[in-house]
Amino acid sequence: MANAPKTMLDNSVDWDEFEIEEEEKLEFEDDSEPEDDPDYEDEEAPDNHVRFNDTFVLADKVQSALEYYREPTKGSRSLLVMNRRYRWITTEYHMQRLRKFEREGQIRADRRNNLRVLARKLKEEFDLRMSKGLIVHDTNLREIALNFNRELQIQNFGASHTWIQKFKKANRISSRHITSFVSKRSLRDREFIERNANEFVFNIRQQMDTIPLSAIVNADQSGILKELYTARTLAPTGCRTVECVVKSVSATTHSYTVLPMIFADGRLGTRLYVVLQEPHGQFPLRGHFTASNLVVDCHKSHMMTKQLMMNWLKECVINPDMPDKMLLIVDSWSSFKDHDSIQSLVPHGKTLVIRNIHPGATSKIQPLDVYFFLTFKGFVKRFTGYVSSNELEVKLHQRDNTLKMLSLVYNQFCAPRFQHFLLYSCEFEPGTLIKKDERNNHFTTLHIIYVALFL
Repeated sequence: MANAPKTMLDNSVDWDEFEIEEEEKLEFEDDSEPEDDPDYEDEEAPDNHVRFNDTFVLADKVQSALEYYREPTKGSRSLLVMNRRYRWITTEYHMQRLRKFEREGQIRADRRNNLRVLARKLKEEFDLRMSKGLIVHDTNLREIALNFNRELQIQNFGASHTWIQKFKKANRISSRHITSFVSKRSLRDREFIERNANEFVFNIRQQMDTIPLSAIVNADQSGILKELYTARTLAPTGCRTVECVVKSVSATTHSYTVLPMIFADGRLGTRLYVVLQEPHGQFPLRGHFTASNLVVDCHKSHMMTKQLMMNWLKECVINPDMPDKMLLIVDSWSSFKDHDSIQSLVPHGKTLVIRNIHPGATSKIQPLDVYFFLTFKGFVKRFTGYVSSNELEVKLHQRDNTLKMLSLVYNQFCAPRFQHFLLYSCEFEPGTLIKKDERNNHFTTLHIIYVALFL
């Protein structure tokens, strides 16, 4: 073998020329069929284009290449010849795709690009459903993806669990707890509601120039479960059933109503109005627990009625301590909108100005809804949680125990040291009810109230 090239070189000395045969071939790239995992970072092919490696080729050019491939009368052109004319054809896999387009009778985008198109359409549909406030689960995503695939016709695509998980991860989608439910009308009229909320705050701020903060009050009702409970607890990982003990199961579904008042200067009303649910709407003959900071009423249900509202006005609002001119901010409950009935209780020489917050805007701008009820209910839950976790023989859901607890909690919240804390309830979402230069920022953290109440 060593002598063969030596002989060729020796013989070539006497030759004028000699031929060297070379084999020309292309370097084949790895362009195998991609998996069912859309690469969201790669660029998506434009419409009416087919992707070959990193090149987007117009479908008409692909058709021209297919015709050129079959142009010879016998057989077809080789990969080398095709590459010289169409530089984007570089691998045998590209030749296979041309033959596949010929068999199918149509030129379609490659699988990877179709998956990207499907993922894009699925994300657009997901965003649309979220804007409408619809509930979406993995099963809904799979159903939508399969419907889109009827048009794209991606072979062997089943929107598997793995594909759905990768889609959610790529688009930062995860399962979340539903924080609140709203009506379809509120969601549709969101811009209208926000505009009304801003207008309402602007008008209130103008009226504050003529009415002192101590005469501006917000009142609202809220239901509280007789036995508040937390929806979570520590448990061994993988445990399918977690059962916890409560004092009364029915107390976790039945409620009572509180109707507090909060003034713009950070004070609470002197008395808290409480409505209990009693059989036949009457208290027992032996009576109930009474406290100086509570006004207790009852009804067949815990829901407020117009008559109960009139009782609340007489006992808590229109009393000897009422200022000469008061601005009352309430929601759009039908009884609160009956201004004639309310004004009939106002004595001569007193003025009561009533402003109703627009429907749908209470969660954004009503002071009690924005801040106070959250902390108040959270502190009541601390009482029930302490009794439950320490197995105390105290039934807080009973009438007198409930009233004692409410009297104690409300008394603590009325402490002067928490006046600056309660000013945070008077901050509206679109704009603050109290200007920052009109209040002292002594309150620094929400935890101060919890520490102080337990000391």
